[in-house]
Amino acid sequence: ASNPYKTITKATTSRNPGDEVRVAKSPDPTNLTGTIDFTFNSTAISGTNTLFTSELAIGDFIKAPDGNWYEVITLTSDTAAVLYKKYPGNTSTGYSSKKLGVTDTGAASGDTTVIQSISSSGNSSAYIYISGGWDLSTETQTGQTFFRQKHATFDNRYGYGLLLSNKIYTNISRLHFLRYTNGIRI
Repeated sequence: ASNPYKTITKATTSRNPGDEVRVAKSPDPTNLTGTIDFTFNSTAISGTNTLFTSELAIGDFIKAPDGNWYEVITLTSDTAAVLYKKYPGNTSTGYSSKKLGVTDTGAASGDTTVIQSISSSGNSSAYIYISGGWDLSTETQTGQTFFRQKHATFDNRYGYGLLLSNKIYTNISRLHFLRYTNGIRI
């Protein structure tokens, strides 16, 4: 825990059935200033006393009243922004939102670029476990791990976040992959 590997690929090399790879948690979500209005079936959001241009960046994810996270693709001003997907929940005003803490994996160069892969297999009586959300300083599982690929050409959602190729008996938990061609490719 005091000297962790940088990637799941390296951490799963030469593992034995029954071993567990513990992945550091992403930073905790942070509160955003002000409140946000979400409108049913709209990508536009508006804020009251918000600081979108200084607290958010294109490609960040914010929490909505329906409990889900939505990606911000345009920052118009401190009080206006646009989401990647339409908000499907009930219209809500005055919502105190948060920005998702992510672990950036860098840019993938193409659709099939492998960002991380699993390098070992388990067996029918002992799986390989790969679990996210670990606080490595206390060795306790206190959160989630959100990996994000962010290409310089923003519209490109490239790469396989995690590839399992001919690897079997693997258990994956608390790992999330954002902005990839495939988050997990089996």
